[in-house]
Amino acid sequence: MVDVDDLDALRAYGNIPRAEGAHLVASLFMSQKDYLHQYDDDVRLSVGPGCTETVVIERPGLVPRIWDNTAYLRKNPDVHGYALGALQHYLRHGFHENRDLGDGG
Repeated sequence: MVDVDDLDALRAYGNIPRAEGAHLVASLFMSQKDYLHQYDDDVRLSVGPGCTETVVIERPGLVPRIWDNTAYLRKNPDVHGYALGALQHYLRHGFHENRDLGDGG
C-alpha cells in the first residue's frame, strides 16, 4: 500500500517493475493539459455496445470510421499472411507506416 499523499513514495512505487498500477503513476504527475493530450498522436479504437464486432477507429487527421477488415486487406495484400490478423497488423505496423485503410482513408 502506498500513501498517495507522499509524492516521493508514489514516485518510488511507479519505478517498481510490474507493480500493480505502477504504469499509471506518471499520469498523476502530469499537468492537466499534458494529461488531456497524451494520446493525441495515437490510434484509438472504440468497440460497439453489446455483443457487436463493430470497431470504430480514429487517428490524427482521420475522420472516425468503422474498421473494414476486407477493405484493409484489399488495399494491403501483403498483410494476408499476418498471423494476428489485419486489425492487429494495422495497430502494430500499418498505423506507423501510414497505410491506407482501403476505404479511402
